[in-house]
Amino acid sequence: MELTLLPLGLPGNIYRSPMPFGQYDRTGLLYQALFTHEIHTVVLLVPDAECWVYAGQDLRARYLKDGLNVIHLPMKDYRGTDIASISKAVDETLRLAGLGYNIDIHCHAGLGRTGLFAACMATRHLGMGGDAAIRWIRGLVPGSIESTEQERVIKAFVADGVAGNVNTP
Repeated sequence: MELTLLPLGLPGNIYRSPMPFGQYDRTGLLYQALFTHEIHTVVLLVPDAECWVYAGQDLRARYLKDGLNVIHLPMKDYRGTDIASISKAVDETLRLAGLGYNIDIHCHAGLGRTGLFAACMATRHLGMGGDAAIRWIRGLVPGSIESTEQERVIKAFVADGVAGNVNTP
């Protein structure tokens, strides 16, 4: 299991992955990959309790203890969260990557909530519309965005005018 690079064309690389030490990474190789890829910040899209369930530990505390920054935007599985919170986290992620910092985004499987967040970044930075951003992330990571609720949140992100220069449907 490895980190997947999201081609956003920023000085810093933005990756997505499943949860380190979770169901898709029992051996913790993803955690080691964070340091191999010189990750500066982790965008953690699960509640702390979910880290305990799947990884058996407080990942947010571990990231901080090991010198990583954390943007914590907890969402329930198969859901999203409020547009303002997503917008703030997307802005900070893009700002850091624009400064040359490498970032990893993950939820549990690295598909639903992570796909939602990646699609919102694509609308903001690449100027994609909601449908185009959904196709973009699914082309990179098949199975991304796992519910109609998550699709709705991405489209609401665009409709609220918080996306970028939207030039595709």
